[in-house]
Amino acid sequence: MIALVVFASSCFHAPLIAKTNVAGVISGDATWSSENSPYIVTQNVEVANRTTLTIEPGVEVRFARFSLIVRGRIVARGNGDLPIRFTSNEETPNPGDWLFLQLMPESAPAKFGERGTFVGGCVFEHCIIEYGAGLNLVGASPWIARCTIQHNYSEEGGAIFSGGGSPVIQQNKIAYNRCNRDGGGIRTANGHAKILENEIVYNTARGRGGGIATNYSPITIRGNTIAHNWAHTGGGIATGAPRLGETSMTGKSHSKPLIEDNVITHNMARAIGGGISVRGTPKIAGNQVSFNRIAYTGAARRNHRASRMDSTDRRKFTGAGIYVEGTYGGPAEITRNTIIANRGAKWGGGVFTDRASLVFTDNYVAKNQSVEFGGGLSIVNRRSSRSFVSDGHGPSIIVSGTVFRENDGGDIEVSGVGGQSITIRQCNLYSADGLSVLNHCVTPIDAKEAWWGSDSPSTDSRIYDGSDDQSLGRVIHSGQPSPYSLERAPKTSDATLVRMTARPTEFRSAQGIFQVQGAPPSISAVWKGIDGDGVAGYRLHIAEVIPTYHERIVVETDKGYSPIDCGMALAAKIGGLKPKTQYEISVWAYDAEGSESLSTDPMLVTTKPN
Repeated sequence: MIALVVFASSCFHAPLIAKTNVAGVISGDATWSSENSPYIVTQNVEVANRTTLTIEPGVEVRFARFSLIVRGRIVARGNGDLPIRFTSNEETPNPGDWLFLQLMPESAPAKFGERGTFVGGCVFEHCIIEYGAGLNLVGASPWIARCTIQHNYSEEGGAIFSGGGSPVIQQNKIAYNRCNRDGGGIRTANGHAKILENEIVYNTARGRGGGIATNYSPITIRGNTIAHNWAHTGGGIATGAPRLGETSMTGKSHSKPLIEDNVITHNMARAIGGGISVRGTPKIAGNQVSFNRIAYTGAARRNHRASRMDSTDRRKFTGAGIYVEGTYGGPAEITRNTIIANRGAKWGGGVFTDRASLVFTDNYVAKNQSVEFGGGLSIVNRRSSRSFVSDGHGPSIIVSGTVFRENDGGDIEVSGVGGQSITIRQCNLYSADGLSVLNHCVTPIDAKEAWWGSDSPSTDSRIYDGSDDQSLGRVIHSGQPSPYSLERAPKTSDATLVRMTARPTEFRSAQGIFQVQGAPPSISAVWKGIDGDGVAGYRLHIAEVIPTYHERIVVETDKGYSPIDCGMALAAKIGGLKPKTQYEISVWAYDAEGSESLSTDPMLVTTKPN
């Protein structure tokens, strides 16, 4: 039986405020009303099987170091004016102050009508969930909609962990959450989660998936904005991320994630997959993958023979936009994506694939950058890979219907591939540095149906292959006289491409950023803006750098959390920082619609002692 203690407190000239302490088991249907709010959870509260807890709009539930555990049904439906808040009971709250909103396998699954309307089961709608360990779904299938889930910390799944079940996670804002392992925003393991139309931003994972991480189970990720997240692997999304006790082979046969119609932008990975890192057989379709980066700081060599040797050991710093490793039961399908201005990878600025059968069709790949080769697309068979073993007869690698434009490091690089046919079909190829296709393997590449760009003096000058090194396969081409009309590929005009990839220039002054000593310290930043019309303002991002993990954690400053809106100013002073601490700062522009530009290269600065 639940223990309820209702008491009131007041002070002079203040209205009477009721408080309700709650603890124990709710064994009969109950309602938490706004009249008795806030509710203070002083011990674990458990909603028994076949019991419903209804929480009214405007209720605030404050937790000490405990959980709300649901074995029956919870109906927490606020509204836009009166959200329900689940928060810490501390005067100065911090992520992880309390434990979970935990739904067990026997909890009532969400049910939907023929038109997708919610008709019953567990639901969290218009809720604010903050300063705890987030939602912990143990084989549960609730509907989580139009909630703000922020400032939470957990071992896995900073905001939401789903182990089995089929939850629908829809139209939420999931921001400023952290985890020690995988899934800074959302972590799924097994089950069939649907992650739809959410804003997933500024989350951090020390392992995989700054925004979203999943193991080898099917998952649908559709219509989301996934931005400004950080992880070691898969800054925005990581699929095929095994849990403790799983091997990298577990569940390989049914790992078929659908990643569709998302905006995946401004994410960062320490090592692999700045925007997306995928293990399995994905369909990646209709996404905008832009401005993501890998944190590689080495110098470029651009040595063909050395690059060919390195194909056996490309374990890090690959795939600034998309990274795909090892496919089973069919090829990886990457289609109808706009892949623009991803950077910082050593190989594969736009896309990097390793030991994968591949169908790469109807994409627009432009202005991506790699430090070595494969600015647009790098296709590799890394022989030292131990994560996946090829099925031995991967049927083909097909690149078709795609525009490659001004990719630094070449449009397409192939290395270490053997036993597979490689075809470039009806593609329009350009390159910022003259080379379009680089064949660093013994297998010939069929590129008879490719247009090589009217500004090239000859097709051969756009190719590196067996004519340059007799140990390599040839790129077989013909003289396609005009560009292909690629109706299925996304369209991006020259003006739009220039606007999207313009960025504020590097921070000015000899030191770049001025350090200002104070108590607490502050930092002054100065930058040069973008020339021309269309800029509505600038935003500054600041994150604390944890050197042990190279982790970036968004921190609160005297101007709030990132991003800090600077308007049209070209300088900002940020206070409320810690002494003797390293921070990373970058700036980008935005237009009247809120679209963001490419950011400055990040600047690292260490504050002085008080």
